[in-house]
Amino acid sequence: MISQNQMTKRDLIHISPVDDSFPLKNGWIIKEGKYFKNFLSKIPKEIDSALVSSETKNILSSFPNPSKVKKFKSTGCVIGYVQSGKTTSFNALSSLALDNGYKFIIVLAGRSNMLIDQNKKEFEKLFLNVDSCKVMDSYKNVNCFRTIDFSMLREDKYDPAEKIILVINKHQTHIENLTAEIKNYYDIFNECPTLIIDDEADHAGLNTEKDNNNYSKIYSAISALRKSLPMHSVAQYTATPQALLMISKKDPYSPEFVKFISPGEKYIGTKEVFDKNSSIVSIIPGKDALVEKPDVTDTLETAIFHFLIACSESTIKPEIFTKSDGKTRVSMMIHPSVSKDLQNDYAAVLKDYFESLISSIEFDETRFFEDHNKIILEEYNKIKKNNKDISSFKEIYERIPYIIKKIKIHSLNSDQENEVDFEWKNVGRFNILIGGYKLDRGFVVKGLTTTYMERGLGISNMDSIQQRGRFYGYKRDHKHFLKVWLVSDIKKAFENYVETEETLYNDLKSFNELGKPLKEWRRRFLLKPELNICRKNIVRLTLFRNLFKQNGFFSNENPIDFKENHENFEKLIKDNSDKFKSYPNQENWSDETKCLIAEDLSLREILKFLDNIHINYDSNDKKKLSAAQITLSKLADEKYRCSLILIGTNSLYFNEFYNRKRTVDERKKISKLFQGKTISSGFPGHEKIFSRKNKTVTLQIHRLLNRKNGEQFFALAIKIPDKKNMMIEYDDLSHLYHEGVDY
Repeated sequence: MISQNQMTKRDLIHISPVDDSFPLKNGWIIKEGKYFKNFLSKIPKEIDSALVSSETKNILSSFPNPSKVKKFKSTGCVIGYVQSGKTTSFNALSSLALDNGYKFIIVLAGRSNMLIDQNKKEFEKLFLNVDSCKVMDSYKNVNCFRTIDFSMLREDKYDPAEKIILVINKHQTHIENLTAEIKNYYDIFNECPTLIIDDEADHAGLNTEKDNNNYSKIYSAISALRKSLPMHSVAQYTATPQALLMISKKDPYSPEFVKFISPGEKYIGTKEVFDKNSSIVSIIPGKDALVEKPDVTDTLETAIFHFLIACSESTIKPEIFTKSDGKTRVSMMIHPSVSKDLQNDYAAVLKDYFESLISSIEFDETRFFEDHNKIILEEYNKIKKNNKDISSFKEIYERIPYIIKKIKIHSLNSDQENEVDFEWKNVGRFNILIGGYKLDRGFVVKGLTTTYMERGLGISNMDSIQQRGRFYGYKRDHKHFLKVWLVSDIKKAFENYVETEETLYNDLKSFNELGKPLKEWRRRFLLKPELNICRKNIVRLTLFRNLFKQNGFFSNENPIDFKENHENFEKLIKDNSDKFKSYPNQENWSDETKCLIAEDLSLREILKFLDNIHINYDSNDKKKLSAAQITLSKLADEKYRCSLILIGTNSLYFNEFYNRKRTVDERKKISKLFQGKTISSGFPGHEKIFSRKNKTVTLQIHRLLNRKNGEQFFALAIKIPDKKNMMIEYDDLSHLYHEGVDY
């Protein structure tokens, strides 16, 4: 098999709709009962309810059917883009699960109190006044489980069972206390189908201990919780699944399948924000990047006035801005650093700055406009360049003083008492939020139009960097008011992630078509070498990284046996015999260095040839070649072609190749496959012999003699024109690592 995605379609966007009457997997015929119909009645009209319904049924049907299976444990991953509606999806999944046999929903709602509170309120709003379903939470009371009467889950003759949705902190003490209480009701939970929703599943709950005898605390707590529930499924929700895919495949938390949720038409994500023609992103120059002391620099002041223009437009055309709770809010988010003290200092500086603006306005509004007219006009014209429908400059301009007086500044971090109590319903219409980790993952910044991120790469974990993208979301109606200021290394990282995300999602969608368990999917990630795919302490798989060297070449280390492979090589040459010609400008080269080249060949056909090569030696060559094929398969998907070069010959017959000799050492490794340049003849060296055609891979075939015994053997060298930094799974070596808690 050439690659896992080579035989499948690559243009999937949405999951195929599921017919209500069609029996799904695992013996399911999914029904829409009162809970799901209640959900549908409360979702915003702009959401495609038919799509949500079909995707939710697809997800639920991938888990065991609780009416058919008495004991089960199942783990699946649900992937959606950052800020694309994962909360809506797991609200839908919970509702549909309650209609189809599940009685108890546990929502591991995150580590941040703001995120937990956000999730809790969504469920409370959804199930308000819905009979026979209670929404509870633990985030303010770690011992609250003792007060819950779980016997309400029991189906009695005269007292019908109720359903429970429990939103809890993803913290070991909360989870352990819940597990202890569940054990007190073992007779109930022994027959209680339970759905666990793990929000931001790639974060906090995975094992970070590589020692076989130790487990990280939250991981252990979740494992014990699962052990206490004989009938349960786990739906892992995330926008950055890399960490979940990098744990041992034998770990019980390794997903058995992945499903995707589709963003709506008004969603703006990575590809659009960081498109080369996008006007959304600007660079914070080095002189304005934060060093030690926060200040309102020229760039930050520009960002602030861009925000004020957006606020002003929202008072004129509120219908184009995102609404929540019936209110139009416009927000600016500032990411200065992970330092809480620095965030608080930043908030103080900004408050002083706005107080000075207000004083200026109150003292002499005309003078205020004279001082700031230039910056307002410049930002207005930048917006108008891409948005001809923007209100007139006069309408925007005259509202600025009013807006400035209404701005509220919030510093959100764990040192702030108001972190727990921050609620959107209690804040004003125009808000500037300052924070670090608290504003990274999961938290929705309502009405976010302007982002100012001085924060750098940090430890370069790409999934964590992507989670900073609070600026993504359903914002197409006011797209031209979106603006993101970033330092250059972060901008580059986001731009690089566009292809990383697209490659990963397409791979997984294509693999889904094969209908195989996810554990059979060979992990691969496209990533620049300066970045990490995720935090290293959870990785349990061995990866090849950068198989193709700095010169773009990959070559086998050990001889490829002549007798076993010559027919395969001969067939390749014969099939393309009419396309070979002499390599250009080789008139003065020696017989040893002359070459033949055939161009514009099908890269797919070359992949089939590589797939048939037989490698005898006990080496890594087979696995490395297979990994290289995965990279080549991606290039084939991108319509790359291939050139074939026969090294050391002017003939298509192997017995007429020049007898180039190479040493094969005691480890059976080829010493110095490539010959260097020869100035006298103009031979440039083998590293310089490749096709210069656009989007073309080069395959060099070397027929060589073992200097020690005179035996013939082959060697291959593959050159890719564009450096693709592919991380590819070596093999499932998880038996060498800690395998996770058994339950």
